[in-house]
Amino acid sequence: MQYLIYIFAFIGIVMSIVIIYDMLIIVYQWQSRIHIGRWEDEDEWISAISLRSEKWLINPPKIKVKDNTRLLLFDIVNGNYSHSVVQSWQEAGLILGLEKLPTEIDLLNGDQIDIALRAYALMKISELTEKNEKDIHKIYDFILEKRGIQQTVPYRSFLPDIRFVDTIGLICPFLMLYGIKFNNPESIKLSLQQIEEYDKALLPGSFFPPHAFNKKNNKAMGIYDWGRGLGWYVLGLTECYDLLKDNNISEAEMLSDKIVRLGKSLINYCNDGGTLSDMFFMSNNQPESSATLFGGILFYNVYKQTGEKEWLEAAKRCKYGLMKSTQRNGAIDNCQGDTPGIGRYSTSRGYMPFVQGLTLRFANQLRNEK
Repeated sequence: MQYLIYIFAFIGIVMSIVIIYDMLIIVYQWQSRIHIGRWEDEDEWISAISLRSEKWLINPPKIKVKDNTRLLLFDIVNGNYSHSVVQSWQEAGLILGLEKLPTEIDLLNGDQIDIALRAYALMKISELTEKNEKDIHKIYDFILEKRGIQQTVPYRSFLPDIRFVDTIGLICPFLMLYGIKFNNPESIKLSLQQIEEYDKALLPGSFFPPHAFNKKNNKAMGIYDWGRGLGWYVLGLTECYDLLKDNNISEAEMLSDKIVRLGKSLINYCNDGGTLSDMFFMSNNQPESSATLFGGILFYNVYKQTGEKEWLEAAKRCKYGLMKSTQRNGAIDNCQGDTPGIGRYSTSRGYMPFVQGLTLRFANQLRNEK
């Protein structure tokens, strides 16, 4: 009987600790959003998001892969709270925004093609060490291995016929820069094939990409208005366009057309404050920061290619939307959580280092337009 008392007491103590931890997280999130969005000076805002990015580059927060907000300690203890694959592209955003590397960087930390974006960020901003160059070549070989006998690369090997829009943002910039840097035409070709293949699935008349599509029948899967999905597409198009243009490669014009057409379609779905929603067909739905960021990046790129000031103004409205979603400590809030799967979208909102870093880069680009 006495042993049962000890067992129940131990269980009670553990559950109390777990519940208290959940409550502390809720209280922390609540207090961090007090006075959110009260930024009026642009330079102060950029300084704050830069400082937050610097701190996260040294000690990046773990991004949870589930929406649940209860019994989080159990997820942490069991290794189900975050994943190295998600963390790899979070780090990539910070590197691109700060144009700085963490003290230690393990390019091969991760078991999926997502790690290519971090490798791209390193190649983009830094000279390669001997070790880093070897790792870069290993990542390229890894991508080819994932492609196998197919013409293009699946997002996950267990879904060989399904193409996800995520892949365009995660690997196409890497393949493009790898091909240019190491004089590998096949890598450039694969990057362009990955992008052009998605033309089969774009929403007719609007050029929006679906979350995924089935190569066997070219049928769309998921929705066309997923904000971060559009973001992955925009990231792939704009990064690859800049690389092609800077190196006088003729295919740049093809990507330029895609960027301008997409911008003309998206401008009609902005909310009144210049933001975009997580499902942007739903007018004035809750603003979502990654969709707003990549909408701004798209509009800014349309401006660069057309010279029409209306696009620069649209990009600035997205910037102001991001300012309204910035906590007083400089963290960009209202980012949708990690996506569970096709047709299943996170309902959680919080911060995301990937969005933080790329917001910093976007804000600095707009400031330079002055």
